Amino acid sequence: MDEITTLPLWIRLLRILAILFCAFLLFGWWLERRMVFIPSVAWDKPLPDEAEEIEFASADGTELSGVWFPAEEASAVLLHCHGNAGNISHRFHVARHWQDLGWSVFLFDYRGYGRSHGKPTEEGMIADARAAIAMARRLSGNDVVAYGRSLGTVPAVVLACEGETVGLILDSPFLDAQAMAREILPIPGLGKLLRIGLDNSSRIGSITCPLLVLHGEEDEMVPLEQALEVHRLAPEPKRLVVIPGGRHNDSRQSGVALDAVREFLAELP
Repeated sequence: MDEITTLPLWIRLLRILAILFCAFLLFGWWLERRMVFIPSVAWDKPLPDEAEEIEFASADGTELSGVWFPAEEASAVLLHCHGNAGNISHRFHVARHWQDLGWSVFLFDYRGYGRSHGKPTEEGMIADARAAIAMARRLSGNDVVAYGRSLGTVPAVVLACEGETVGLILDSPFLDAQAMAREILPIPGLGKLLRIGLDNSSRIGSITCPLLVLHGEEDEMVPLEQALEVHRLAPEPKRLVVIPGGRHNDSRQSGVALDAVREFLAELP
């Protein structure tokens, strides 16, 4: 019988390290989407009487869910691009508040959220926002202002770059996935392994409409410095409002945030 050749110890160690590294990458890529997208399927609240559920489809045929909050003689129509967790039922109270103030609102869920079909991805989220703003225009007959909240700032910025909006409101915006990774991942440099971009930083300079940036002074999730940089990179006309003592999930339905939104919408052509 042939003798079994024993590999040197250092080669065996390299093999083990390579296997562990590959396993780490695969786990990281699996975890990546679950860190960015945190959807819930079941609605937490019933449909308000003042609203209408809307079914529509994304460009690739994915069936999507939205809710229309019409306001008579609305002074503005808002497309709400929500953050990374929950679904639109957790934002019904926000839309009702805006509706009471005379603004029509179209809430929609990205694929994989709420009653929308499919699985969430960055490309899918952007495609879904394109379909949603087209639906908002059909429902209202008017131009639309995109309101992007946290993760939702990504599709909102894309819409503004493509000339689809007459105004853009960014609530708690971040620069990109790399910048956020540097804030939350425990090992420096891990962000370079991310496949997702969420790149507001390279897009914001190409928006074609007025911009309002809202950010909490004490935001514990997205550092204020990122919002300041997003604002700096954007073209005029633009306005930045820092909410004193504001945190990431604080309400924007009162105080300086609400005043800023009112003024911004009133000044739009």
